[in-house]
Amino acid sequence: MLLLFIPYTFGSPRVGDADFVATLQGVGNHRFVDCKDVVTHLPKGVGYVHLGKPYYIDVSRKVTFDPSHFFMLEDGLHADLEYLEKYLRPGNVPARGLADHAPINYVWALAADRS
Repeated sequence: MLLLFIPYTFGSPRVGDADFVATLQGVGNHRFVDCKDVVTHLPKGVGYVHLGKPYYIDVSRKVTFDPSHFFMLEDGLHADLEYLEKYLRPGNVPARGLADHAPINYVWALAADRS
């Protein structure tokens, strides 16, 4: 019996260098990225890359497969401005990028996408 394993990741950092990722070509995956989630941009500047294209959760909580880089930058700017206006209060996480890494944000977006 052949079992297929297709990994799902939520808010994953970059997994390895390009050579490592190349060894995984052909392995299906579903990589979810929540708007400004800072963890998905780590580590920076050391040659690490992501495996596969993202399912991007935008500021309105809509899930889009592999949007353009420009779309994600523009959406991120809107998210930062919304966070400053609506949610930045004493006791809240001081940056949207940290708040977006919370697992509940992924759950809400995926639950809404299924309805």
